[in-house]
Amino acid sequence: MLQQPILLTNDDGYDAPGLKALWDCVKRMGFENVRIAAPARGWSVRSHATTVDPQEAIRIEPLKLDGMAGVVIDGFPADCSRVGLVGLDLFGGQKPLVLAGINGGANLGIDAYYSGTLAAAREAVALGFPAIALSLLTGKDGERNWEQTSRWAAEVLGWLIPHVLETGCSLWNVNFPSAPLADPPPVQVVPMSPDPLAVAFRAHSEQPDGLSYAGPYFQRPARPGTDVEALFSGVISITPMKLDVTDYELLEGVRGKKGS
Repeated sequence: MLQQPILLTNDDGYDAPGLKALWDCVKRMGFENVRIAAPARGWSVRSHATTVDPQEAIRIEPLKLDGMAGVVIDGFPADCSRVGLVGLDLFGGQKPLVLAGINGGANLGIDAYYSGTLAAAREAVALGFPAIALSLLTGKDGERNWEQTSRWAAEVLGWLIPHVLETGCSLWNVNFPSAPLADPPPVQVVPMSPDPLAVAFRAHSEQPDGLSYAGPYFQRPARPGTDVEALFSGVISITPMKLDVTDYELLEGVRGKKGS
């Protein structure tokens, strides 16, 4: 397993502490062939944006930070996966596993549709590469313990990576609770919550004719047995995901009515 090449990316930018925590994690685990393809700036909550204009250059520079090896890409998180996996030969023709994160903030349930972290992982899977997205819940006091989370990630990835590699090409979403908690917390493999965020708005403080978002993150529904309920109760949540969002039951139902 330790010969497996690893591509790291994120949506918080190449200089984010979560990316350094993930680099330290995989190096501590013994992986040697590790490279980074990370965005030049943060793109949180920008979902699956990509650069598709052939006239628009995606600038690439060597990454020179904290001994980490790789490139900085002036593009979106999904662009980083595209460029790192297809545009550049970072691994001499070998097929890497993609790890996206560790994001500063959880990516639970419906967040999967907004998250740049999951977009980078999802793009990798669309291109034929297995991928794991990793995120850290920010505590109510804003605390993020990256060193502790890096150690938790090493324990989770130690048993999850072999399973992911056996599947060939799959997408996994991992969320870590905020510290301080038991070291390490328990792990649950759970489904994604389909419930919306606690959406609310208030008058914008500087624009009288505008509204600003005011939905408290911790007041979102925590349906029992889902990733939201697990993480909010102090558990590391793991959710396997699929690219295909087709509703096959409705598909077959409509086909049946059409043919009747």
